Amino acid sequence: MSMFRHFSRMVRPAAMALLVAACERDPLSGPARIIGDVLLDITITPAATAVVPGGTVAISGGNRDTLTVTLQNLPPLPAGTVYQVLLAADSASRAGADAAVSNLRPVSGRIIRITRSTRPVNRDSLFFSQTVDTTAFAPLVISAADTNQTFVLRVVGVPQGDSVKKFTHVVVTATTNPLTAGQTVAPSDRNGFLFAVFRNTKNTVLASDDIFADAAFTAGSFAVNPSRLFRFGAAGAVNGAIRGREIRINFRGLVRPPQGFRYASWLIDARTGRNVRLGELRTPEPGSISLNDADIATGSFVTRDGILAAEVRANADSLNIEFDDFTRYALVLEVKGAVPARAPGWEVLVGPIPESVSSRHPSSGSLSGTVTSQSGAPVAGTTLYLTGVDLSFPLLVTAADATGAFRFRSVNVGSYTLNAIPRGDTQVRASVPVTIGSAPDSTGAVRGNAVVVQVTIP
Repeated sequence: MSMFRHFSRMVRPAAMALLVAACERDPLSGPARIIGDVLLDITITPAATAVVPGGTVAISGGNRDTLTVTLQNLPPLPAGTVYQVLLAADSASRAGADAAVSNLRPVSGRIIRITRSTRPVNRDSLFFSQTVDTTAFAPLVISAADTNQTFVLRVVGVPQGDSVKKFTHVVVTATTNPLTAGQTVAPSDRNGFLFAVFRNTKNTVLASDDIFADAAFTAGSFAVNPSRLFRFGAAGAVNGAIRGREIRINFRGLVRPPQGFRYASWLIDARTGRNVRLGELRTPEPGSISLNDADIATGSFVTRDGILAAEVRANADSLNIEFDDFTRYALVLEVKGAVPARAPGWEVLVGPIPESVSSRHPSSGSLSGTVTSQSGAPVAGTTLYLTGVDLSFPLLVTAADATGAFRFRSVNVGSYTLNAIPRGDTQVRASVPVTIGSAPDSTGAVRGNAVVVQVTIP
């Protein structure tokens, strides 16, 4: 108050009256005025449970010339993009010293097993494993992949008759133009997003090679010059906030993404599984230039090793969302190409939406109903499960009783599909769209939080 009294002696009474009239009075600090929306900080830290791509390489065979490569947690692929397995030689190897041998080559081999893990609908659907081992050798590419699949590949040779023994590393790339022949790449060129060393060639005498029985893949990019190998990790300074209808995230000192990948920002709701993409990183305003190619191109804000500064700006009205419909923010790595339907599992930095925002989300509801045949008879024992918007795995599972009745006691507000599998069947025989909460359903009607539906099995 002493400062305020001092100020009052310095102004004329008329001016003081105008000042107080224009402001709301705070009992502690004197005249005050709210200017703009409240700034709500988002605390963003490295993701502790990120689904990072990885796998192993094992060398076998009497001549140490066969590799078994296991790949897992591969992010979904956009249309037209494939994963390709390559062999590479560092600058100390005989391949690097032999001008006749390219230091980056596609390999011949085959996929010998694909395993897919799923969320359980019933006890018979925990995983799917397909053995595809054949005698046909081909360039090893994977054209369809997601984080639920594990691939086991057998590398048996290198085109043009070269031996596996002439190389030191396995490299996995995401590309729209897979290699069909070898390349000689510059020592500092970045290649791929996974690499593993299976042989350390000391010189041209095989007896002196260090051969590793098992090696783990490293997330990052391979370079022929060992000092330029790039290991990816979450790093940098970040601050984010929600202000009214705007969300703003600022980054400093991010690690460059691996070759073939880009950063993107997503909002995710743990209650319903809903995802929305805020967009890719851009340079700070007023430039606001896309950093989609920060994996391969440097510039004013991209150095050899990092992104000096970047930002994300998004508006709830433009996205047609409410921030309280989401529980967390995630900066992820995406395979470059078409925008994915949902956030990939390779999360780098994450942070919760401020509780004062997320708590405004409507409370949970319930879903109940009956399952009948077309004749009206109850279909007892039917397995029912809910999937959320854009989800590919079951959210909640229950079963119909002897009268065909079922109930999900607690279902978060959101849009779902209710799927029904009759007892003894393995296929979904009926699907019903369901909206819980104040949002209108497909007919335009507002259903409320306690929803009752009728499921008819054809």
